[in-house]
Amino acid sequence: STTGTAEIAPATENLIMQETNKLSMLKVSKGGSSMIKMKQNLTTFMTCPFTLIKPYWEEGNVTLKDINQLIHAPPKQPPEILGMSAFSGKPVIGKTRIRTEGGKGSITILRTKG
Repeated sequence: STTGTAEIAPATENLIMQETNKLSMLKVSKGGSSMIKMKQNLTTFMTCPFTLIKPYWEEGNVTLKDINQLIHAPPKQPPEILGMSAFSGKPVIGKTRIRTEGGKGSITILRTKG
């Protein structure tokens, strides 16, 4: 059991390549005559080798549900409140100020909680 580090399990996949050739027709009209040009498109799919890395906090198997719960968990600290919005009365947790061209004005975007 390791703490504070990632455990690396060598689950390596093989390199898989698949190529498909596809012909596209392009009709070109010039005045009274028309031409048909054939164009070849080459599509390549590639899967590269990877290694499975287990998170350090988990012993045993980790599911996608476990990872999603950690990603969507609320932050440990509540966001810092910068004041109250004069428009909605809600607490402001983020401010972004964008300068206009010419430097004579600005646009302020307020992010409120709730």
